Amino acid sequence: MTAQTLLRRATGLYVSKSVAERAVGQRMEQTGFADSEAYLQALAITPAEMTQLIELVVVPESWLFRDPQAFYATVELVQERWARGRATRILSIPCAGGEEPYSMAMALRDGGVPKQAFSIDAYDLSPGC
Repeated sequence: MTAQTLLRRATGLYVSKSVAERAVGQRMEQTGFADSEAYLQALAITPAEMTQLIELVVVPESWLFRDPQAFYATVELVQERWARGRATRILSIPCAGGEEPYSMAMALRDGGVPKQAFSIDAYDLSPGC
């Protein structure tokens, strides 16, 4: 099985061959593996090693008010739902450093949406993030 396939199964991400090979090379160097097949076999049965490999392929970038149209649209949606008596649960993925969900909370509050009208769950594949 290839590193690309293992990463796809573990994360749902489509990682290019070059990115997967670069990450595997880095981990092999760091862990002392000389044979890529042996590394991939170990990877398939070692969750902690898979986590380390995933850290090398995810993009840990996040910034405030990324994609402004999404914030405007969400504020309108939450306002409409709240006017009908319904709270909204928002899922922010991926969110690396957390700037996107924090921005969403600020946009909603700036839009006059009461805090009880929404909740935000934020997740990222990267345990470090």
